[in-house]
Amino acid sequence: MAGTSSPIPHETAHSYAAATDHNSILKSIKEVAESPNLLSNIPSNYAYFSKPAASAVRADNTDCDSIPVIDFSLLQSASSDQRSKVIRDLGDACQCWGFFMVVNHGVPKILMESMLDKCDEFFNLTPEEKLQFEGKHVLDPIRCGTSFNTSVEEVNFWRDYLKVMVHPIFHSPSKPRGFRRWRWDDFADELPVDVLKRIAAIKVYPNLEDIEYRTHVLRSCIAVWEVWNYIKPARHGTHDLRLGFQEWFIGNIQQTTIRHVARVLLRGISASLGLDELQIERSMDWEMGQQILVANYYPPCPRPDLAIGMPPHSDHGLLTILAQNQVDGLQIQHNGKWVPVHASPNSFLVNTGDHIEIFSNGIYRSVLHRAVVNSRETRISLAIANGPSLNAMVTPAPQLIDKNRDSTGARYKSMAYGEYVQLQQSSRLNGKSALDNLRV
Repeated sequence: MAGTSSPIPHETAHSYAAATDHNSILKSIKEVAESPNLLSNIPSNYAYFSKPAASAVRADNTDCDSIPVIDFSLLQSASSDQRSKVIRDLGDACQCWGFFMVVNHGVPKILMESMLDKCDEFFNLTPEEKLQFEGKHVLDPIRCGTSFNTSVEEVNFWRDYLKVMVHPIFHSPSKPRGFRRWRWDDFADELPVDVLKRIAAIKVYPNLEDIEYRTHVLRSCIAVWEVWNYIKPARHGTHDLRLGFQEWFIGNIQQTTIRHVARVLLRGISASLGLDELQIERSMDWEMGQQILVANYYPPCPRPDLAIGMPPHSDHGLLTILAQNQVDGLQIQHNGKWVPVHASPNSFLVNTGDHIEIFSNGIYRSVLHRAVVNSRETRISLAIANGPSLNAMVTPAPQLIDKNRDSTGARYKSMAYGEYVQLQQSSRLNGKSALDNLRV
């Protein structure tokens, strides 16, 4: 594997990293990075690479300009020729890369910036405040922590995380204030009827196939933003209401718009395989599918040549849609080389997950990717993982079982998605080891 060094046991890392402070293993990486004792070395339990060399995280820039770009608006084009072409492009991206950049997706830039800001605020909570969201089980609806799975790791990763399940049931941490949803019902008795109707229209689960309806939702949000004018200051201060509306806006609209992007992409992927465009949704019980928000925090590291944010791995699920704070760090593996990803402003980075590989019987592959760190600035990424329902038994599509020229029959065993998630998330993160367990 080009540009990769092997992780090292703790006992061989001391020549390159500072002696391990055993208490630091339990600390968040934010606390470790902000420690006054952290100058030019890092605790040895974070020394992932076997030698301190720039080549450890070096990537091949020759392919970075070739990363596929999908114009999302064309997937909804009234022109059958335009839609057919972008579906072919989407299929090529899934087959050759397992990764692509999405532009013209229609999700407001301010929405993603607000989400990234709120994630930053969460990571800046005190350790005591974050402790209440620590979680004990991989399927807990809200869970924060550090590294990936410290109970089984020999080497820890330069990363803190927050994982929140937002579909089919919406969850949200109660802190920071703007992260959770606002229960507008508490103010209903004080609002004029016309304003109530606007809010009620937004509360209805959107018809995600209807462009006009989604436009109406966003326009209504802008209109309802002025609702605070109607609230009696004696009961609800205008500042609290502004925060309250922002909580509701982020919690509800972000979920449905990102989910819409995932749905349209999956329909395009299904069509690119020569299947009915709804087959993935039906096979995966999409209406009850899991959508998980994963916020990642990678602070500056004094030894980016030794540490890693996340090691090479593939994602469970169907599609992961990622936004970031314009600080690079994501690398994907392509033709045996590590390719750095430079995201265009207001774009989404999308990678195919293990369950697209299973469903397509290996025609499309989940992509190996990793997160490297730097010594200058904090990187925050927000990944929205879109998967089947937890009870869905994921198998190769029957039409594709004999379509892969490299094999005859199904190449993967079936497994319930929830069982797969528990297997991957409770184990040591190691490439595509979870998927390898299902290969026939």
